[in-house]
Amino acid sequence: KALSKIAELEAAHARAAMRQEEYTQLAGYLKEWWTQTAGKRARSAPLEKFFAALIQWFKDHKTLDQLLEYEDDLEKEFKEEGLPESLIQTSKKIYVEEGGRPLHFLSLVVLPLLDNNMDSVIERTELLGLQVTAEEFAKKIGEPLPNSLTDLLAIIFQGFDKAAVLSRANHVAGSPIASSVAEGLQVRQIIQSYRVNTLLESHVPGTRQWLFDRVNKWLESAIKGKAAADATGNRMFLLLAGPGMGKSVFSAVVEKRLMVHAYTGQIIQVRHFFKVGEQRAQGKAMVLCLAQQLADALPQMAAKLEPVV
Repeated sequence: KALSKIAELEAAHARAAMRQEEYTQLAGYLKEWWTQTAGKRARSAPLEKFFAALIQWFKDHKTLDQLLEYEDDLEKEFKEEGLPESLIQTSKKIYVEEGGRPLHFLSLVVLPLLDNNMDSVIERTELLGLQVTAEEFAKKIGEPLPNSLTDLLAIIFQGFDKAAVLSRANHVAGSPIASSVAEGLQVRQIIQSYRVNTLLESHVPGTRQWLFDRVNKWLESAIKGKAAADATGNRMFLLLAGPGMGKSVFSAVVEKRLMVHAYTGQIIQVRHFFKVGEQRAQGKAMVLCLAQQLADALPQMAAKLEPVV
C-alpha cells in the first residue's frame, strides 16, 4: 500500500508539473520561441514543424548564413571522413528549402541531443534538456551562458567533437541484444519511457551544487584514468536518500550534463531510471536496458553481451 501511495504521489506531481507552465525552467528566449512556434500550452511539436520553424527563425533574423557556415565546415570534415550513406539520408530530413540543401549540423548534432527518445516529436521538456546541455557546453569551453537561439547553437557547434558525433551516429541503431524480437522492442520502449527531461522541470537552478561538485570531482578523476577522487577512492559513486528527496531530479540533471562528455568521446553514457509500479522497476528490465545501450554505443560489445543476457 505504501508503494502504491508513492506511485500515486509521483504521478500527481508529474501531472501538476506539466499543467503549470509557469514552473518551467526554460530560459526566457526559449520560452518565447516555443510559444510562437508550438503555442503557449503546447507540450510537443512534430519534428518537421519544429525544425522548419527553427530555420525560418534564422532567416527572419538574418542569421541563416551563420548556420550555413557550420554546414560548410562540417561538409569538409565529413568529406575527409567519408560520410556513410545512411547518415546522408538522415541529414536530408532537415534541409533548407531553397535548393534543398541538407543540414548535417541540425540532423546529426542537434537532433540527437534534442529528440532523446527518437520518436520524431519534440517535447517542450526536450527543449529544456537541450538548454541544460548547451549551458554545460558553455562552461566547458569557457563561454557565457547562451541568451538567444543563435548563441545556443553556436556554443553547441564549438563544443561538440566531430569524430565523436560520426561514431555515435553510426552506432545509434545497434542490434537488439534481448532474447527475442518482442522483448527487444519492449526494451526500446522502456528506454524511451524514461522522460528524463520532465524531471528537469522540477530542478531549481543553483541547488545541490555541493553534490554536483562532488560528482564532477569524481568524474574528472575517472576520465583521467586515476582512482575516483571521493573519500573512499571507490570507482562507484553511490547516492542514497529517502523517497521524495530529489534523487531522480538530481540524476536527470547529471545525465544531461554528462552528455557533454559523451559527445566529446570522453565517456560511454548509459542510464536506467526505476519507477514504482512499472516494468522498468524490475531487475531484469534494468539489465536488459543497460546492455542494450552499451550495445548501441559499442557495437563490438553486442556479441559478448548477448549470451550473458
